[in-house]
Amino acid sequence: MKNFAFTILFFLNYQWAGAQEREILGRLIDKETQKPIGNANVVVPGTLIGAASNVLGYFRLSVRQNDNALAVSRIGYKTSVIELGANDKFQVKIERGVIELDPLDFASFQPAKTKLFADTTTRILIPGLTEKDAQYSGGWTQFDNDVFRILNSDSVTRSIGDSLVHLHFTIQSNGEFTLTKTDPSRGIIEELMKTSLASFSTWKSAQQNGVAVPQDFKMALTNKRIDTVLTVVEESAMPVGGLAAFYRFLGNTMNYPVQARRGGVQGEVFVQFIVEKDGTITNSKIIKRIGGGCDEEVLRVMEQAPKWNPGRQKGKPVRQRYTLPIIFKLG
Repeated sequence: MKNFAFTILFFLNYQWAGAQEREILGRLIDKETQKPIGNANVVVPGTLIGAASNVLGYFRLSVRQNDNALAVSRIGYKTSVIELGANDKFQVKIERGVIELDPLDFASFQPAKTKLFADTTTRILIPGLTEKDAQYSGGWTQFDNDVFRILNSDSVTRSIGDSLVHLHFTIQSNGEFTLTKTDPSRGIIEELMKTSLASFSTWKSAQQNGVAVPQDFKMALTNKRIDTVLTVVEESAMPVGGLAAFYRFLGNTMNYPVQARRGGVQGEVFVQFIVEKDGTITNSKIIKRIGGGCDEEVLRVMEQAPKWNPGRQKGKPVRQRYTLPIIFKLG
């Protein structure tokens, strides 16, 4: 009789626990090409619950009833957050992403001072789900050296002039370097890059859960010395209308991430950026994080930031590095 009672109790507890879960069937689609995105990582933030999408873009997850969001990451695409509604079957379109490398300035290039700006470490999201960026033999320092060696000519520098020219390239899943385009278009640069591929070192392709995947990059070329970035100046950079106006812009533009709200994430995110001579905001990066998607949301909004009044030194506009706290507070 006791064994029977225990069996009934166990069955009831099992049924109750099962009722607290729901099965999600989703599909990930490339927003631009409308093709399925395979081998993307889909996880419940803050848990060890996750899965990878298959070649048709489908993924299946058993989530808890109180799980309201999923985080999607895939090399070559922007990290996205899916808010879970009542529908257990859905399709989501994901935007392509690109890693932006530091500019290569032909007027001041010094190989010994070239820095590594792309993250090439392996990221472990949860056990079994990993991501690793493409790697150049010799590192990004060697890549900068090779690009400079190939393009350092009077004809190239004249074609760049006083503007920025961006190299858009892809490291394919087989490790092949493919120049996508130059923006704005510069035929001489494209031709030199394409005809000089044999002089490049080899690449290791990006890896997603042990599977080779393509990855997109962007690198700016300039023909003028990049001015020193100052931190303290005589007349500091300031948003048009003052800081109050800028914080109003942030308040009107920023969304409190779903996973942060659900997880009770609060605190200050410190974002560092450069106010250029023309007041444009560039090179935004997070130097103090709180997680929950808040850090990514700050960077998203900073990309839309209006121009500031630039800092001035001896009456002349200068580039200034600025750090700003942004508070996330529930309620």
